[in-house]
Order: sequence, then structure tokens, then C-alpha cells
Amino acid sequence: MVAPYSSANATDGSQHAGNCASRHVAPDFTDFQFHNNGAAQEEYDAAKGAGAFAQLAIPSLADRTANFDAYLPVSANHPTASERFRHAAVAASPQFADLGLWNVYLNPDIPNPQTKLSVLICANVQNCSVDQGLPTTIAKFKTPTLRDGEDSQPYFHNGSKAKFNDVVEFYIRSSQLAHSGALRNAPLEFSGMSISKDDVNALVAFLVSLTEDYDDA
Repeated sequence: MVAPYSSANATDGSQHAGNCASRHVAPDFTDFQFHNNGAAQEEYDAAKGAGAFAQLAIPSLADRTANFDAYLPVSANHPTASERFRHAAVAASPQFADLGLWNVYLNPDIPNPQTKLSVLICANVQNCSVDQGLPTTIAKFKTPTLRDGEDSQPYFHNGSKAKFNDVVEFYIRSSQLAHSGALRNAPLEFSGMSISKDDVNALVAFLVSLTEDYDDA
């Protein structure tokens, strides 16, 4: 996905912007950073109802630290931890959600990446004094490469999308939620995203073009 671009199928002559290049930087087509694309919210809302993820109670850093077993993933030091926020959403169990990077950042049982994560996260947060930026990590996952994507389905961290068309249509919905203020911890990149159904075929064709044709090698 490249951005901005003028959709060949647009009927109003407007400039449409996928803004995907802000994350999927050539030549690797990834920035190797963490972003929230809305997949975790979609998964939770599908299980619990529209708007449920926005209302999900997520503990502060102090509360999480004081109650490790109640919130964080299993580790050698905490073998009975609940992993409630590193769990696929379940309709009958509203406590389960997948918060991605939130489970790793400032987790005392995962010390090695903390210095780099702190620099990375606080560089993109206006006020990192609020729990050292922990709220900004909610539902963030590492950006995958777009290379050879046609051979690596299903897509997203939870495998929720089977085809490129599904992915593009998801971004249309997710960016619209962000624009309306309904996407929790919405990424700044979505503010520059404006795509519609008219853009699906062109974006899918571009994604397909990034797949190597090994059969002809």
C-alpha cells in the first residue's frame, strides 16, 4: 500500500490516501515498530458487542504491578498468571482480551527489551509521564512485512483475515472508526488515511505484486 495516491476508480476525482507507507517502509515494507490497527478491538467487539472494547477496564501500571498474576502473562516467576490480556476474546468470558505490546512493556519478568521499548514508545508520546506511556501500548502489535504476503495468509496477529480483500476492507472500517473517535488508542497514521470501496482492487493488486514468483525463478 502506498500513500498518498489517486485512485484509478475514484469517481469524484479526490485524492485518496492509504498512508500505509508510514508503516510499511520500502524495501522491507515494515518499520519494525508497533502499531494498533484495530484488530484486537474488532475481535473483542465481535465477541462482546460493538463498543465493548472501548469500555474494557484496563489497569494502571501500579495496579498491574501489584497484581501481576491477575493481569500479566505466565512466566517462570509467575506460573499461575491469568494471561487475561494475552488471550483471544471469548463471548462467555468478558475478562479476556488481547492487548499485545501492553503485556510486554514494563513487565518486570521481561527485562531485556525494556530500554529500547521505552525509547521507542516515549519518542512517540506527548506525555510519557502517564504510567510511562503504558496506555499507548494497548492493542499494539509489530508491523509485519508486506513482502510475499500472498503466501503467508491468514493475516493480522490473530489470523482473522483470509484474503487481501478482507484486509483492505478492514482498514476502511477501522480508519473510519478512528476518524469518528470510536477506535481505542487509535494510531496517528489513521488520521491521514482516506480510502473507500473504490480503492480495494488497486490496493489488492499492489499487495499481490509484492509476492515473489518462485516458480519462475
